[in-house]
Amino acid sequence: MDIMHHTAIGFAGAMALTALGHPLASAAFLTASILPDADVAYMLKSKRAYLKAHQSVTHSIPVGAAVGVLMGTLATHQFGIAQGAAVSAAFFASFVIHVLLDASNTLGTWLLWPFGRRLRLDAVFFIDAISWALTASTLLALWCTGQAWPFAAYIAAMAGQILLRAGLASRARSASCYPIAIPDPLIPWRYSLTRIEQDGSASFATWSALSGISNEGHTAAPSPEALKLAAQSIAVADMSAFARALVVVEERREDGLLKVVMRDIAMRRMGGRYGEVTLSKSEDGEINEQINI
Repeated sequence: MDIMHHTAIGFAGAMALTALGHPLASAAFLTASILPDADVAYMLKSKRAYLKAHQSVTHSIPVGAAVGVLMGTLATHQFGIAQGAAVSAAFFASFVIHVLLDASNTLGTWLLWPFGRRLRLDAVFFIDAISWALTASTLLALWCTGQAWPFAAYIAAMAGQILLRAGLASRARSASCYPIAIPDPLIPWRYSLTRIEQDGSASFATWSALSGISNEGHTAAPSPEALKLAAQSIAVADMSAFARALVVVEERREDGLLKVVMRDIAMRRMGGRYGEVTLSKSEDGEINEQINI
């Protein structure tokens, strides 16, 4: 999910804890709802560094547990054991909510970093209308009632719809024989399907629980020269670590030199250029790379 949505969820949890009489834990909950996305700081180093680190170390449940214990220990020294325990529990609960919500979408989260691998359910899009509607209605209910129960109901409703839509994604894959099914951001029963073919091209379609498969299409097979250029690119190797369907979408020659555009056509297909890398080779053989994320 996007940072604005995580912040809204943080405010909802903070309102619930305030209603229960835990203002310090409320602040810890809000902090943890945002903190995992601090990995955007890797962009200051380079986009490649960000690609490698995004939703890994700062989204690791063991790391979140360690930070929660540290915050609880500091709070204990200042405010006593009860307050310290509340701070630790609130921080860890918010952290887990953040990383599990990120794991529910298409990029996935390295939940047990440095062990294991990324988990992604492909249940909801990273900006999702149904999820936002649940969050907005919960904030309104918390504001109107001044009680904590709407947030508990919200967690149950959010978990339920994510599991239901993860089941729909599995059904889309099995019914269509496409291995990748990306949820639609607006219509919860519709998925974008993608399959990489042996020649390096990609097939794509739309699947709906109501009408089945439609809008089938195919990208052109890349040339051997384009594939060779992609195989030599460090940026492509980095992006391939999390990309779902990184394929050549454009080849052209400029001043006699090949220019190749590759894009992850599966992950965040909203008409933008997210997950795109442009490659070209200079006359002296140096590969030029431009990453858009």
